[in-house]
Amino acid sequence: MILSLVLSVDALKAQCWKTMSAGQYHTLGIKTDGTLWAWGMNGYGQLGNGSTQDTLFPVQVGTDNNWKAISAGAYHTLALKTDGTLWAWGYNASGQLGDSSYTQKTFPLRIGNDTTWQFISAGSQNSAAIKKDSSLWSWGGNYVGQLGIGNNQDKLVPQWVSPGKKWRMVMTRWSRTLAILNDGTLWAWGLNTDGQIGDSTTTNRNLPVKIGKDSDWKVIACGYRESMAIKTNGSLWAWGLNTNGQLGDSTYTGKLKPTRIGTQNNWKHISMGNAFSLATKTNGSLWAWGLNNNAQLGDGTLINRSFPVRIGSDTTWQTVYADLLQGFGMKTGGSIYAWGFNNKGQLGIGAQTIQFTPYTVYYYGCITGITEPYLSDAIRIHPNPAQEVIHIDNVMIQEFLNIRVMDIHGKTLRMKDQDLETIEVSGLDPGVYFILIQTRSGALLTAKWVKN
Repeated sequence: MILSLVLSVDALKAQCWKTMSAGQYHTLGIKTDGTLWAWGMNGYGQLGNGSTQDTLFPVQVGTDNNWKAISAGAYHTLALKTDGTLWAWGYNASGQLGDSSYTQKTFPLRIGNDTTWQFISAGSQNSAAIKKDSSLWSWGGNYVGQLGIGNNQDKLVPQWVSPGKKWRMVMTRWSRTLAILNDGTLWAWGLNTDGQIGDSTTTNRNLPVKIGKDSDWKVIACGYRESMAIKTNGSLWAWGLNTNGQLGDSTYTGKLKPTRIGTQNNWKHISMGNAFSLATKTNGSLWAWGLNNNAQLGDGTLINRSFPVRIGSDTTWQTVYADLLQGFGMKTGGSIYAWGFNNKGQLGIGAQTIQFTPYTVYYYGCITGITEPYLSDAIRIHPNPAQEVIHIDNVMIQEFLNIRVMDIHGKTLRMKDQDLETIEVSGLDPGVYFILIQTRSGALLTAKWVKN
């Protein structure tokens, strides 16, 4: 007899994702319960789990449940907790962790004693953050002035940028920084070889330079040598390198200052990788353009696009995240999808294969009614309750890739990728568990069961 169990919707929602960040080869996410998870490359300890072992699927970082914000750089990571403290780990050859050393860390390390941090951005070899008083701070690599402190010397601890100015947002990537003041003006500094700063020159800057005269900037994004922003009216603007159409203006000509892309005023969120762009609109649609040599646009092809192309027909996309050659999107309700380059498992799908279209990040953790993964009639498990071994009936005859046993908090307790008709559960404590099955078509199938 198959036992039907009911888990409250509130308990299931607690497993959804709240926010995430994509680095060059590693990815991190924070769940709605405040726990921190990481996956992908870990050669420098950038996942923060105390090791240097890569992982193909999300693993929890420590046991704390008060993480608030996360930012993945090239090979290091920054994070904030709800108490306003700043934490960092991973690669540290340029002092980008901010702990007064060049020593890499494989676990989260608190930076300083302040409890007023509220916004962070991890770059390639540098870092930036804003405090509650709107002061901006930067540290790490500074060979082209990306710290914005008037010189090109690396700094091992946070440095105050333009004392007296009040900053609302900062983004640093690929050796340059964009930022918005509280008055809505746009500023930039650092590497400018292709006009990515946007000041109509190709001169590097080691101090913040005001970009134009407008004071209605709302959102910013940094790509490899290209930049993008959204204004308060929802219009989209881009500048910098454009050899792969990454600016989205239907040309391949670079721009030295912000140039409006199209005429629509419904752009909501943007992110840029290496020569490609992702965006969502206020209607929940997903869009992509630029370089597509590793399927990073998610449109099922390897064709570059010089203008925004809609990805699928869903209208539930909320935010997008891009870095290097991979993309991510979060939908309403907190599920994450990934596509593109995946050589280090940075997509978090349990494999290292390129994904041509959005694919569910491999993790049981977000069921709000019927979504992915879902409680499925495609599989049956017995006996239920079980003591030693669970048998799995493949009702719909789908080809299984692997099977996991997970607890109600989403932690993986058992995993198999062979002999997928049974799984041993004898060592588990009595309680409620889930079977999660990933099929080769990309579906995630879930069934609940009880351990006696």
